[in-house]
Amino acid sequence: MSRPATLSVPLVLTLLLAAAPAAPAAPAPRPSAAEPVLVVAPVVPVGAPVELVGGFPGAGEGRRVVVQHRRGGDWSAVARTRTSSGGVFEVSLEESEQRVHRYRAVVRRSADGPRARTRPVVTRVAPRVEEITAGLVDSDAYGHHAGLDVSADGRFVSFDSRGDGTDVFVWDRTRQRLALISPRTSEQTWGGSLSADGAVAAVSTYNSTIRPDQPGRTDYPFQGLVDLRAGLFAPRVTEDGRVVEGLDLQLSDDATRLLATSPRGGFALTQLVRDRTWWIPDRASDDRAEQPVLAAGGRHVAWVQGEQDPVTSQRRGRLMLWEQGSGRRELEVPGRTTLTPIGLSSDGGLVLVMAPRPGSEGPAEVTDLLLVSTDTGLVRELTADLPRGARGGVLADDGTLVHVGTEEGALVYDTATGTRVPVSPAPPFLDELDTGSGDGSVLVHVDGPTITTYMPVLP
Repeated sequence: MSRPATLSVPLVLTLLLAAAPAAPAAPAPRPSAAEPVLVVAPVVPVGAPVELVGGFPGAGEGRRVVVQHRRGGDWSAVARTRTSSGGVFEVSLEESEQRVHRYRAVVRRSADGPRARTRPVVTRVAPRVEEITAGLVDSDAYGHHAGLDVSADGRFVSFDSRGDGTDVFVWDRTRQRLALISPRTSEQTWGGSLSADGAVAAVSTYNSTIRPDQPGRTDYPFQGLVDLRAGLFAPRVTEDGRVVEGLDLQLSDDATRLLATSPRGGFALTQLVRDRTWWIPDRASDDRAEQPVLAAGGRHVAWVQGEQDPVTSQRRGRLMLWEQGSGRRELEVPGRTTLTPIGLSSDGGLVLVMAPRPGSEGPAEVTDLLLVSTDTGLVRELTADLPRGARGGVLADDGTLVHVGTEEGALVYDTATGTRVPVSPAPPFLDELDTGSGDGSVLVHVDGPTITTYMPVLP
């Protein structure tokens, strides 16, 4: 297990994010025809069908498609179907063998023309419940875990490991591989916020050998990006060569925007390619701005603005929303003075909030989940009728559903219909939820040294 190499400062983002293209010297060539494509979920639970969806642009309707499965070194046909309008096709397969499966699809573009093939796709048939830290928990090098994140499709899980030191690892749920992504020059690394496809991770890292007389001087952890496919690390630096400080990093799905909290207070959103930064609170060092959440789309941030009540002298929080192009505004949450935003839909339309139930405090405090519409201002109480409230929740990126952890068992709330149904089957650990994939297909819970994933049956 090797650490990624560290890039020199001038190469900061060139290997991770494409710079703005220069003006072409000659007319651009015509775009090439769209390639055939085949899509499958990265992990399929045992007993569920393997759903393959693909397309052959230009193939037309009614062309015969052969879906092939690789066993050993040979490809063999496992299904046949025909294209519908636009060359699209779908296939459902039953796979009981718990292992990695590789598929591709083949079609003739015309009755007597050459064959076209899709690139192979990979999935793994696995149990619904998996302990991804099995085999690591007895080692002093790993210890307890924090800083969880999951790629949008649920394939990759990143986590901090706080044993002898702090390092960041990424687990590939399809290939069953663990990768250490902390840069080799790092003494401690935190974070591991993942892009949608799991190809890029944002981390905060610290190295005491950076001297005060060097241009890269810092007394705090600094920001960096890791290209997980190439195994390369690039620190974020300013034009004059200073590293950019920051903690609690959150990366947008397309890895073009990064939200970071300053060690001195406040937080900022940076558009990485153009190096444009927005300070979200009123001032850069505002220590009253807390618990920011970045939407997967990268254009919205929700947070709590703390302030002292002039009448009671007690601290209270206001739920705030920032939208690129529109600025900041407050979201009213009647009857709640202590709030924690824990989810924000990709388009910024819904905010998932945890808040103590009015009248409950101390050891008997009950926490509820609330769903706030940023368009209409409507506040929906998701757990007000549950005596013991909620213990965590996960909002899907598209805002269609909320996974709710409760002591009575896990629930799924449909935001369109307002219905709430129990998760079935539900393992005992789902009484408390820590995070989940953007599509809602994978839930993750951490308990000390143990990280467990679960693929729920969605309604």
